[in-house]
Amino acid sequence: MKEKKGQIYLFSRAIRTGKTTALYNWVQDRPGAAGILTPDVHNRRVIYDIATKRYHTFEVADSYGGEKITIGRFLFAKEAFARARDILAAAVAQHPAWLVIDEAGKLELEQGEGLEPAILNTVRSYQSGQQDGQLLIVVRDSLLPQAINRYGLQDAIVLSEHLP
Repeated sequence: MKEKKGQIYLFSRAIRTGKTTALYNWVQDRPGAAGILTPDVHNRRVIYDIATKRYHTFEVADSYGGEKITIGRFLFAKEAFARARDILAAAVAQHPAWLVIDEAGKLELEQGEGLEPAILNTVRSYQSGQQDGQLLIVVRDSLLPQAINRYGLQDAIVLSEHLP
C-alpha cells in the first residue's frame, strides 16, 4: 500500500480482537512512531507512550483516591486522560513519521471527552497539510461510521486486517 503525505488510517475491528496488541507489535518496527497505545498489563489498561516506550497508569481500582471516570466496566484515572492528551500534543509537535492514537471510543465520540479535543485537533492538523507523516486512529467497528462523520474522515483508509 503506497503511503501519501498526511494520510489518515482508521484501524477498526470488533472489541477485544487484538487491535492494541497488533499495533504494539507493529510500532516496534516503525522508527519515528509516536502517540499512545492502551494495552492491558497485569490485567489493567495502561497508557503506553510509543516514543518514550514508557507506561503510565490509566485503569485504576475503585479504591483509587483521585478523580475517576467510568467507561462501561472500567474505571480510569481522570488525570490519565490529561497525560495522554499531553503525550499526543508533544508527538504532533515532533511531526512523527507515524502518529498512533488508541483509541477514539465512546467517551470521545459520544461525549466529546477523554482524548478530546486532542483527537479532533490532530485530525485537523493532518487534513490541513500541517503534518506530512501518517496518522493511524483505532476505532472499534461499531463506532466506525460515527468516527468518520465526527472527524470528517470520508477519505481515510480503513484497515481491519493488516496494518500498513
